[in-house]
Amino acid sequence: MPPSHYYKQNVYSCFFKDTVGIDLLDRIGVDHVMFETDYPHQDGTFPNSKQVAENLFGHLDPESIYKIARGNAIKLLDLEIAE
Repeated sequence: MPPSHYYKQNVYSCFFKDTVGIDLLDRIGVDHVMFETDYPHQDGTFPNSKQVAENLFGHLDPESIYKIARGNAIKLLDLEIAE
């Protein structure tokens, strides 16, 4: 199989201040992309993380927004979180 097959199966990509994570959704797939805040580091998005997220991917459909902002991390880390 080509490397892209294994990438899409096994790699999660994170972004927090740039548009690359969103620009490449069609190539990576929404199921393996996560928004990060890089808290508590000073170069992160906190305390403006919600506004940054809205600016970067607020235009996407609700299911994609959920996956990028929360759902993919829950799945990856096998978290039990009440919805």
